[in-house]
Amino acid sequence: MSVEITVLDPERLGREDWEELQLIERDGMTATMLGREIPGSDSTITQDDIDYLARMHEFEDFYESHLYPNVEVGRRFRDNQSFSRPRVAVATVNNEFVGWGFAALNVSGEDERTRRVKQLTVVKNHLHLRDLATDPDFQRQHIATRMARSLVEDAFGLHPVSAYYWPELLPHVAHIVEDNLGMTPSGSELEPVKIFGEDRPAVGMERAQTRSAFELIWHMRLADWKKARTARS
Repeated sequence: MSVEITVLDPERLGREDWEELQLIERDGMTATMLGREIPGSDSTITQDDIDYLARMHEFEDFYESHLYPNVEVGRRFRDNQSFSRPRVAVATVNNEFVGWGFAALNVSGEDERTRRVKQLTVVKNHLHLRDLATDPDFQRQHIATRMARSLVEDAFGLHPVSAYYWPELLPHVAHIVEDNLGMTPSGSELEPVKIFGEDRPAVGMERAQTRSAFELIWHMRLADWKKARTARS
């Protein structure tokens, strides 16, 4: 069964498409997270926790945040951030969605002028990988890695690439980011974030990055070459 990956401007997708993508994210997280222990606590992840994280009761916010990511500044994202050029990668089988990923260019700065100047550059304008979700029936087929690669290849090669993830909670995501994509974790202490709501235990968040999209693509192409060489031997 052939899986096709296409990178689009998020506005190319309609509201019903985004409703499908939100459900894929919720179902994918349910398959991988439901019942897991929240690290450092005696709590396990419930369906309510997953629905909160997937924003199942806030579709309008979910929808707008992917078309216009700056609406999340000061809410889910830190203040003094600016985002531009959002892109969504969709994985399809027979024209049906089976996965998706999201990225946008991101700069930070104390004031709007500083951020606008950085947006005119490349090396200070990070490609921020934000979402990777796969339908449970298509997980463990490297689709998330392929979607991330497509988003990076769509960007200009000198953009640094960054991603945030929860390595203790989802070690398979850490494997994608650090091993498959070759990104380097910050090495700092994990930042506690309340991804399941203010009354639920915090989860440790890590930040990883590469110096450029070129570097990430080179890492993945080298990995492809090694796999092909092993298969031939």
